[in-house]
Amino acid sequence: MAIIYDRLKNWPFPEITQTYTWKDTSFYALSVGMGSDPCAREQLKFIYEPWLQAMPTMASVLANPGFWVRHPDTGIDWANSLHGEQDIVLHRTLPPEGTIVGQMQVETLVDRGAGKGAIMTTRNDLRDRATNDLIASVYATAFMRTNGGVRRPSGAAVAAPRSAFSNS
Repeated sequence: MAIIYDRLKNWPFPEITQTYTWKDTSFYALSVGMGSDPCAREQLKFIYEPWLQAMPTMASVLANPGFWVRHPDTGIDWANSLHGEQDIVLHRTLPPEGTIVGQMQVETLVDRGAGKGAIMTTRNDLRDRATNDLIASVYATAFMRTNGGVRRPSGAAVAAPRSAFSNS
């Protein structure tokens, strides 16, 4: 099955609500190596509750719909899809605990041509459930090596993928 541009661009992502506690924040920090040096006092703020702060990168694992590209209706050959880059834009400080709501969307889909693959960028906006304030936008770019030749409606614009190395 080939990717159908309109279907993928308008993929029906569910809104994901996730509650996380100070323990989740501390465990995340420990899992990425904070606290590995017991003499590094600057790491304590990410693992010890009286001063706890969430690591900004924790946004990338919150309120995520999971491995959705595996759904057969996407048309994505997921076994030949590679994660390319990750980018997080923090709109405010990620609280060390709370309830957030994530809403993902396919932001760009670039067809490189039949046999040349396609590039897809998704954006997951994370909002505070109580205030609806935007906390972070998490971008992910995937290289779909065997999905070139996307069936796109005539006149559909081809947008360049967002890059963590651009000023956009």
